[in-house]
Amino acid sequence: LLGHSHIYTPSHFPHTHTEKERVCRMEQVQQVLQIVQQKARGLVGEAVPELVESSEAVAAAWRGVDQWRASGSVAVSTLFHTFLSAEPLEGAVQLMLLLAFLCWIFSVVSANYSQVDRLWSLAPALYVWHFALSASPLLPSLSSSLPSCPLTPSRLAALTTGKEVAEVATEVGEAVVAVGTLLVAVVNSIPLRLRLMALLSSVWGLRLSYNFYRKGGYNPKDEDYRWEHVQKMMPSFLFPLFNISFIALYQNFLLLLLALPAYPALLAALAKRSSSSSSPSAENELVTLDYVAVGLFVVLWLGETVADQQQWWFHKDKAIRRTGKDKSKRSKEREDDLERGFLTRGLFRFSRHPNFFCEISLWWAFYLFSVAASGVWLNYSVLGAVLLTLLFQGSTNFTESLSLAKYPDYALYQARVSRLIPLWPSALPPPSKSKAKSKTN
Repeated sequence: LLGHSHIYTPSHFPHTHTEKERVCRMEQVQQVLQIVQQKARGLVGEAVPELVESSEAVAAAWRGVDQWRASGSVAVSTLFHTFLSAEPLEGAVQLMLLLAFLCWIFSVVSANYSQVDRLWSLAPALYVWHFALSASPLLPSLSSSLPSCPLTPSRLAALTTGKEVAEVATEVGEAVVAVGTLLVAVVNSIPLRLRLMALLSSVWGLRLSYNFYRKGGYNPKDEDYRWEHVQKMMPSFLFPLFNISFIALYQNFLLLLLALPAYPALLAALAKRSSSSSSPSAENELVTLDYVAVGLFVVLWLGETVADQQQWWFHKDKAIRRTGKDKSKRSKEREDDLERGFLTRGLFRFSRHPNFFCEISLWWAFYLFSVAASGVWLNYSVLGAVLLTLLFQGSTNFTESLSLAKYPDYALYQARVSRLIPLWPSALPPPSKSKAKSKTN
């Protein structure tokens, strides 16, 4: 518009009445346009040096990002090599201490003491994979075999044409394929027993993570309701010590111990590999106890899945009923459970805590892999299963004490139904008319 003011002629003003008025209007428009052009040129002239200076600043910033990325890559590479060069158990302990420290820091900053709960389904599988990958002969060369990343900040900033974008996309695709191929080769080089242990612990962790997620466990504001009761039970100056010693450190230590049966399996695989009398396939050989461990683990995993799902449906029913808009038609047994305030149907008919029973037993089954690998029925890696059993005894006692205070019928449920081990129950009478004292969590 500013560069083509000459296109405006008197004919553009058809509503004026005389030629003189049209000419006058046109002169006024030409004057306004000249003023606008002068102002615009002045503004651009002032802005150009600033734009040049800004461009130089942006370029300097990108160079800084590249330098930071390079130094960060060196630091990460150094940590990675240090971690790889450490003895596998020592490396796992270092990782555990780091996670415990982070859990403690986040709990203090957020005043939320359920940080370890968010790691509970993830950390054991992480440790098992650490031990499994340590058995791979390809792991020492992994870092040097990885392709370099084609996406540097300076290169991204310099992309101007579609051809350059296509070249970068092709390089990224080739790098992804190379990394995927390398990872598949590394996993295939892991001895079979350790591969099975890593797979089972991962399936367990994924399902438990999903169950925790749908209950809102990964919400930063969500916290296990029991910690509030624990704080009320002890002097205020003791709870910070309890937080750092038990919640952060001990629980993370327990998560490492749950994965510890993978360590004897690792040592057995390395011993077979270094033995001159062993065949190349010896480290992939399984014994009968391995198959028993797999079968028990899968059955218990399915039992825990079913128990968690039944509990999920029950709590959804409770939530709908609390809205006062519940028009669902349920069986008498479901209605009775809603009146009681707790679940007594399905697997909960045979055990008050079938999911707890399956969770504890599942890790005893996992321990059998270390027995199959070492040939020793009682070895140090049993410590995780033992401590988990003791932990659940204490937490179950505490949970049931809260349920007793909330639900009038819970004492009768305790008297008629087994605590953990599934047993054939006695019949439960109809729920009493007394209401629960508070809402369940």
